[in-house]
Amino acid sequence: MIHGYMNCIGDRGRMKKLFVKFPAFSLLGDTTWCKGKVVEKRIEGEDHIVALEVWTVNQLEVTTTGQAEIILPARGS
Repeated sequence: MIHGYMNCIGDRGRMKKLFVKFPAFSLLGDTTWCKGKVVEKRIEGEDHIVALEVWTVNQLEVTTTGQAEIILPARGS
């Protein structure tokens, strides 16, 4: 899950927080998709922070739920 989100953030972004729950199991061989939705954007000092609702889903059900905060570079920097 972290690997997938870090690929989306890019080389200049950073993961600030990640909290997840595992309500179901992902079994070997399951296809799992990592998904997320922006729920808040804010600036704290020099950091441009995006809060996300995150989850993973396999072919049958949601297997992980949680929240994440990422720090992205400012536009034009």
